[in-house]
Amino acid sequence: MSARDPAPFDGFDEIPDPIGGALGSERPPKEVSAPTSPSMTRAERRRRSILVLTLAVGWVLVVLLRLGVRADIRALDVAVPLALWVVVALLGLFAALRPRDRGLPSSLRVVQLIAVAVPAIFLTSALIASHDVEPVELTWQNSGACMIWASITATGPFLLSGMLLRGSFLSAPVWRGAAVGAVCGLGAAAGIHTHCAMAASAHVLLAHGFPIVCGGLLGALFGAMRGRA
Repeated sequence: MSARDPAPFDGFDEIPDPIGGALGSERPPKEVSAPTSPSMTRAERRRRSILVLTLAVGWVLVVLLRLGVRADIRALDVAVPLALWVVVALLGLFAALRPRDRGLPSSLRVVQLIAVAVPAIFLTSALIASHDVEPVELTWQNSGACMIWASITATGPFLLSGMLLRGSFLSAPVWRGAAVGAVCGLGAAAGIHTHCAMAASAHVLLAHGFPIVCGGLLGALFGAMRGRA
């Protein structure tokens, strides 16, 4: 051994690595199970999406047939907001779920815009179209039925969307779930507004707009728990 060589140290291998321990590199890797069923092709997903959309619209129509259509449905202050909400719901759903080039999902900014714009458009248009002849006190007697039926109307589209979109969000699952949930709520709001003729702004915003807020919150929760691919 030359004079420059360090003296051997028998216990060197027994010294733990402080960096590895701090970073947790010694932990065993998490086991990932392979999917039990093959992924759908684009054509299969497109067909299933059309089927889900058809069933969701059918659910809203069945509830509306059960409740009946308001007598002033052709009035401009009723028909115009309804047409706007239906168009916004369809465009929002299309923008949120339509894949871009190479199959990539819509951008985060798009779904954030949808999640914010849907309730904002409903709020603005409802305030413009509503007319308060006299102050209406909000009570469970005059608003509870609409809130219940609006929630029932939203249940079908929300559950169908959940079955279709489970495990399909590649990124931003919370925002994507919130956007889809808000769109489902807007469809339900249009359905209950087609039935209820009460024009007081407070009633329309609270009782008819209730499923939009709940749909957005439940959609965000669904995205966080079951939406990520």
